[in-house]
Amino acid sequence: MEYPSKLSVFPIEIIEHIIDDLENDIDALTAVSETCHALLPLCRKRLFQSIDLSPRGPSSLKNLSRLLRYNPDIALYIRELKLHLNRSLDNWDPNGPNAYADNILTLSQVQFLQSLQIVGVDETTSYISYASWNALHPSLRKPILELIYSPTLTELNISRFMLPFATFRSCINLSILTIEEMADYKSVDGTVGFLEVPSHPIPQLHSFIVQGVDSHRYASALIHFRGSDGNPTIKFDRLKMLAVYCNYVQDVKVIEDIVKEAGEMERFVYKANTPEGCRGLAGWITVSAFSTLTTLKVVFNMMWFNEHHLQSLCNELDLFPRNNVLEVLDIEMDVPTDLSSPQEQPWGRLDHVLFRNFSRLRRVVVLIFQIGMRLPEIAQRQQFEEATRAQFTWLRENTPVEFDISTNSLKHYIKSLYHYG
Repeated sequence: MEYPSKLSVFPIEIIEHIIDDLENDIDALTAVSETCHALLPLCRKRLFQSIDLSPRGPSSLKNLSRLLRYNPDIALYIRELKLHLNRSLDNWDPNGPNAYADNILTLSQVQFLQSLQIVGVDETTSYISYASWNALHPSLRKPILELIYSPTLTELNISRFMLPFATFRSCINLSILTIEEMADYKSVDGTVGFLEVPSHPIPQLHSFIVQGVDSHRYASALIHFRGSDGNPTIKFDRLKMLAVYCNYVQDVKVIEDIVKEAGEMERFVYKANTPEGCRGLAGWITVSAFSTLTTLKVVFNMMWFNEHHLQSLCNELDLFPRNNVLEVLDIEMDVPTDLSSPQEQPWGRLDHVLFRNFSRLRRVVVLIFQIGMRLPEIAQRQQFEEATRAQFTWLRENTPVEFDISTNSLKHYIKSLYHYG
């Protein structure tokens, strides 16, 4: 690639670094791309790296088919794609106009996709809508399958879209899978319709995130599903990272089955939205996983938090074997004002359990969301942090362990409900 004389005085690395700094500034990248032909590919790489094909929304790209018709090379730059599917596509007529269906058909040109998100949503109202693979028009399935089966695809996120379990068998290099809001999981069957059992090795997940109502049931069904050859469609035994969200008491048994599949887990994130909190957590982790688990994050997302939840966490940590290799413990919880006195919480016991059981611990983070502060926010937060920190005798004096305890307000608590850290 030849650069104009005015650019030749700069190393290409510097030019690329400048353009990288403009990654989120679409107007600036567009302006730079129009200055000369040499900079056009560099700018397009950033402009079209991530595409949102939402039918609505200010950041969505609504005419991908038209764009690729006149600029087919743009498809080569797409690495991340968000695809929205709704029930209106079930009865799509190939002979009639439908701009969004045209966008889907055009996806066969995307050859180097790395991350795909599929969301079921109502096109007209933006309300939740559970879309199903079996109801999707056959002509639209092929380009979607080509994306899912792409050898470059490593990350897949499906939300409110019932993808058949057999589909995962041909996700050759899939390593990160996220499922959200899969409440209609019982409508899923095991077949894709025209897929034969592939000859390549069964895909092996390294990261699995399960969140939202009933998603754990879809996950459990996926784990136990077996293809026509008697083998699973995807393996979970070498998971390195697992994140699960418990919404109801009846979810616990299913989540336990999922956790026990992860025999080599290194990072475990558990969000509890039930009064029972994390009761039973230590029993879910396999013996082999205790020798690999280095990071544990426990989040209590419930407005009715009480001192029993922290006590329950202490009980579970006390059950960890002494030869565990945990290095990082991250705790998040909400505490209403009437329970926010540190004297009412067993922080001292937590400090003692960590001292006795976790010799390899290197970092402890405690984040507390105080709900309904009566004092000015800053004053109350400082008062609570100082009083609570005083109860962590061992952590305060053990310099090899980085210890951070902090509080936050209601607005930050609400944001945390929908985020996996």
